[in-house]
Amino acid sequence: FAYYLVTVSGVQRVDPRPASYWVTELERIWSGPSARHWSNNGSLFSAGLLLSERNCSEFLYHGYTEASPELCGEGFADCCSQIDEPGFVAAACGIGVAPMLCKNSSHVKLSNSSLLLGGGKPYPFYVLE
Repeated sequence: FAYYLVTVSGVQRVDPRPASYWVTELERIWSGPSARHWSNNGSLFSAGLLLSERNCSEFLYHGYTEASPELCGEGFADCCSQIDEPGFVAAACGIGVAPMLCKNSSHVKLSNSSLLLGGGKPYPFYVLE
């Protein structure tokens, strides 16, 4: 219900700024403005995208927490195929919700040979360049 206020007495006031300023920070980096509706009757207040129309919504809300170059597959198709695409800041290499996912990056598998770990270890790990 952004861009209008409802006072304690129930009075509704629309944001007096020009509509071009009615964009949240999340909307600036993720495909544009969201659809807004009046809270009292559900009618459309401001046209925009629905969550289902946004790029990689499942990934940006939940999937990024388990994302890695290994788990996301070839071209990140198993997570979000638009990761690190120009103009999609929310999933950009180095600054998006999963900054370690970068197209055209290479990683080298190193072996952990520490004798201190013992008992079925060492675990494999990767170094991203």
